[in-house]
Amino acid sequence: MKDQKWFRELFHAEYEKLCRMAYKYIPDKSSCEDIVQECFINLWEQYDKQKIINVSAYLSTAVKNKCISFLRKQNFEVSIEDDRLQNSILQLQVPDEEKKPDPNTLITDAISLLPTRCKIIFKMSRFEKKTYQQIADDLNLSIKTVESQMGKSIKIMRQYVQDHPEFFLWSIIFLTTYF
Repeated sequence: MKDQKWFRELFHAEYEKLCRMAYKYIPDKSSCEDIVQECFINLWEQYDKQKIINVSAYLSTAVKNKCISFLRKQNFEVSIEDDRLQNSILQLQVPDEEKKPDPNTLITDAISLLPTRCKIIFKMSRFEKKTYQQIADDLNLSIKTVESQMGKSIKIMRQYVQDHPEFFLWSIIFLTTYF
């Protein structure tokens, strides 16, 4: 049974925090508020049907996922070509006063951190769209080795994203588009 008092208290306790979190993904206050409100509505409608142990974590995850879906629907286009990624383009409206780092440099830097074998396997998988089996055959490796190297690559890329907050939006778009 739904408890309106509990839900109202939860809303007041979490709403602003979730809006700030959404704003990290989407720099539009109105859209962020809509997304957060939609998540609360979904929680209210689904609460009796689901066993939610940590409501705060559930809402945070729901807001993050809705933001990513919102970004996908906004027709962000990422075009990545050649191994130096010099033709990478993200079509965004960024205020002139806000200087953003060059996405080509960020992506190239992240990939350059990979060990040689990881880099080769990563590029074959993500840019040449080869399956693990094809990569294993081409490089005369086992599939397990390819899987292991990809896991290592993703771990290194994830750490790079955590260490470079300016890369956050790029990583969301890049990772959701290519992973």
